[in-house]
Amino acid sequence: MASTIETKKDGWRGGRRHGSPTEEERQKWQAEFKQEFLDEYRKRYGDALISAEQTWELYQAIEERRHAKMKERRHSPPHSHSPPRKEGEHSPHHRGPHHFEEKRKEMLSELQQEFQNDFTTAHGTNKINADQAFLLIQKVQRSKHEKWEAHRQKQGHRHGPGDHGRSSPPANQ
Repeated sequence: MASTIETKKDGWRGGRRHGSPTEEERQKWQAEFKQEFLDEYRKRYGDALISAEQTWELYQAIEERRHAKMKERRHSPPHSHSPPRKEGEHSPHHRGPHHFEEKRKEMLSELQQEFQNDFTTAHGTNKINADQAFLLIQKVQRSKHEKWEAHRQKQGHRHGPGDHGRSSPPANQ
């Protein structure tokens, strides 16, 4: 069972660990996101103040980059512990990539509206600095996480990220 131990050590990196991330994994991910956000901010805008649209575009660019990395890792064979699926075959609880992408786009649209409302409430039409932008984006991330959790609960998923298609055993077993 060395592969199980290796997978648990890898945490989210392998994308195959059962259960929710530990607090340490969550903090590490948040720190990496923050660093990537601030680096990209400085690369694009230096120390200049930015608008709501620029803040959202920055967030979207980083999210797309991170989503692509996760997607790449998910489809890379070295860490795969499940048998290969036949083309077009999906696990019982997984509605497929098309459903996931539709839900993701719908959710991003909702998040963008929430973000715009939060930005306007906090800053009106003024431009903001990197720290203010990141605080608003943190709120977007929390809301995104809550929406995904609610969606997964609604779909009957009771497992952590990366366990696509595997449900937890019933409580009476």
